[in-house]
Amino acid sequence: MSPETTHADVVVIGAGITGLVAALELLDNGRGVLLLDRCHPEEIGGLAREAFGGMFMVDTPEQRRSGVDDSYELALDDWLRIADFDDDDVWPRRWAEQYVSRARDDVGGWLREQGVWFFPVVNWAERGMYGDGNSVPRFHLTWGCGQGLVDAVWDKLRKHPRGQDLEVRFEDRPARTSIAVGFMTIVVLAALAVVIGFFLEKESPFRRNYPLYVDFADVAGLKPGAPVTLM
Repeated sequence: MSPETTHADVVVIGAGITGLVAALELLDNGRGVLLLDRCHPEEIGGLAREAFGGMFMVDTPEQRRSGVDDSYELALDDWLRIADFDDDDVWPRRWAEQYVSRARDDVGGWLREQGVWFFPVVNWAERGMYGDGNSVPRFHLTWGCGQGLVDAVWDKLRKHPRGQDLEVRFEDRPARTSIAVGFMTIVVLAALAVVIGFFLEKESPFRRNYPLYVDFADVAGLKPGAPVTLM
């Protein structure tokens, strides 16, 4: 096989935290994976590597040990109050409901299985300017912050029992590579979110009127509650 052509069941483009998690899940489910990224090996994990590593989770062991009384109902009420969804915001509302109810087990539980640890003290982020945000601490910091998270998932990939079915190429640009794939191909692109949003909303998500609320003196002629168009 020439170095320019590779056969794989699935191609994951981007070795950020999303790409690493996708590759790990695919290996766990018996797929052969080709993981491509233009970064250098020491940059694996992308922006997550330099992030603080906070995870929004509800009713966790860390919260209980700290005496934080949290619940699905309380967290969802906080989320919906701040989000201020419109009646037609069906999918954003569903996302909020599902994430709040499943984050502890599907996010926190999965990360613990990969060897990720959390600081015992839960942080109280996004409380809101007037205390109208999170009503209790919910942000769980990964041990080692974002780098600890990335390193744990990458370590699982490198030591995976089916590691022979994973090929990782750094400093690689997919446009320059001829890829013969199997029955399924995954391309991780941020543009996908824009396309989905376009068809769900039936209008461009970048050309909607949003209210602008100003609680300070008028700036450049803007009045409190003046509508603005995001272009």
